[in-house]
Amino acid sequence: MMDMLKTILRQYTTEPFTADSRLNDDLGIDSFFILHFLSEVEDCFHIQIDEMEYEDIITVGDVIERIRETR
Repeated sequence: MMDMLKTILRQYTTEPFTADSRLNDDLGIDSFFILHFLSEVEDCFHIQIDEMEYEDIITVGDVIERIRETR
């Protein structure tokens, strides 16, 4: 799972990251690209994240949690 997530995330940032890294503040991914990133995560992992939850996804760890919750 982490390798696939890293591959997707590398399309949006070259910054090093951990589960605690904030998508916007630490990795510099703006809200437009966060939407694209989350869409790619959904496609890659065959999951559906409710759009209402998008605003609650702040860190890489939040993305990992959503993947685990929806599988």
